[in-house]
Amino acid sequence: MLLHCNKLARLVALALFMTGLAGVPAIAGPAYLQEVSDMPLPAGFSEDRSAGMAFDKPEGRIIEAVARGRGDRAAVVSFYRNALPELGWAAESDAGFLAWRREGEALRLEVTGAGTEVVIRFHIAPQ
Repeated sequence: MLLHCNKLARLVALALFMTGLAGVPAIAGPAYLQEVSDMPLPAGFSEDRSAGMAFDKPEGRIIEAVARGRGDRAAVVSFYRNALPELGWAAESDAGFLAWRREGEALRLEVTGAGTEVVIRFHIAPQ
């Protein structure tokens, strides 16, 4: 009987422990654009899905997306200058926006605003 109670106590303890884990939030990883699964967003930014569009053409996909968050324009620009080469994007220019190329696609990023709202506009089109 003692063995049975001990086993039951362990099962109850395990059930309580597992129930307690249900309230623990998962550790969030980086967010990504919905239509571009390998386009990361800086910490604190989220995609404004109502402001974007995507469609495929015979020449390739065309995607426009918008992300918003709090931060600093220079930090966002630095984030993409570091992240995009690791994802296969090659920098093209920096004339008021960031331009990149990868496997037949052109990416243009426009980063505007500061402080309470920074807006990142993503434009992807065939080269």
